[in-house]
Amino acid sequence: MKNMSEEKLDIKLTFFIGLAFFTTGIVWGIYNTQINVSLFLYLGSYALVGIWMAMDNVIGVLIQPVMGSISDNTRTRFGRRMPYIIVGIPLAAFFFILIPFETSFWILLLFMFLFNISMASYRSQAVALMPDFVKPQHRSKGNAIINLMGGFGAIIAYTFNLILVPISLELTFFIVAIIMVVSLVVLLFTVKEKDSYSFQIILEAEKEGKKIETKKEKIGLIESFKDILSEKDKSTLFMLLAIFFWFVGYQGLEALFTV
Repeated sequence: MKNMSEEKLDIKLTFFIGLAFFTTGIVWGIYNTQINVSLFLYLGSYALVGIWMAMDNVIGVLIQPVMGSISDNTRTRFGRRMPYIIVGIPLAAFFFILIPFETSFWILLLFMFLFNISMASYRSQAVALMPDFVKPQHRSKGNAIINLMGGFGAIIAYTFNLILVPISLELTFFIVAIIMVVSLVVLLFTVKEKDSYSFQIILEAEKEGKKIETKKEKIGLIESFKDILSEKDKSTLFMLLAIFFWFVGYQGLEALFTV
């Protein structure tokens, strides 16, 4: 009976871990429904608005894999993910507050750029935090909870769009930024990454001199795609294509929905 209880998913802990992803859900919910309105006032073109709204995705593609790799090789008393979350969330919240105070198109783009850089610097780590704590047999359920937290953040954001935005756009952005920082504080007090089983395994392996051996086993992104394309069973390829096209449709709709 003891072994069975040890194998159970810690739902409460997974919920707190999901606070990092929750911050992305609430902030993107406001950003993607309000920034396009500001851009359209300056540009008056749906095509140009769509191009500039894609900035976060372009930055994400360039920065998130790099930050994820750096995070994998980070060793601190806070863990390997939390240091970037601790820095990334307050920075993103700060630049998010500045956005509605823009005074010109170029100032708006500058604030957008700095905000997107900040968000991209911790998103990979926010997603990777759950698998570091949750063992493989429970990761489907853990992933469901994490996505639920992100969806809950989006619901709050869309509610704010109805209630707070008509009152004050600046107030809305400020409240969302405060929620992000409060979520980070709760995360810090409830989740100790250094205690995660994944981080402990890595530290133990490195103590035994297995660090170099682990690095040699890593497969690059291009090699991974080559392996997927060469597989006889195309299930992985079809799954990746499904995710790709889902995002194309979703992002295309979201970027222009408000305008």
